[in-house]
Amino acid sequence: MRTLPHRVECFDISNLFGTLAVGSMVSFLDGKPDRAQYRHFKVHGPSFPDDYAMMYEVLKRRYSKLVGEKQTPDLLLVDGVRVN
Repeated sequence: MRTLPHRVECFDISNLFGTLAVGSMVSFLDGKPDRAQYRHFKVHGPSFPDDYAMMYEVLKRRYSKLVGEKQTPDLLLVDGVRVN
C-alpha cells in the first residue's frame, strides 16, 4: 500500500459444528478501535457447516448497505479457513 489505511474492517465467523453461526466485524479508524462501528451478524444459512457460504452472507449483508457511502474501508481482513 502506498499510504496507511484510514479505516480497517476485520471479519470472522463463529459456529458450533455449523449451528448457532454468527459473524463478527471489528473496525479500526487510524489504527485505533472504533467500537461504535463493531457489528454482529446472525447467519441465516446454510444449515450445515460451510464457512465460505457463511462469510459470503455476512460480507454481502455488510457491503450491500455501504454502496455509495464514504465510510468504506481502505483495508479488509477476513479470517480464513483451513482446508485439509
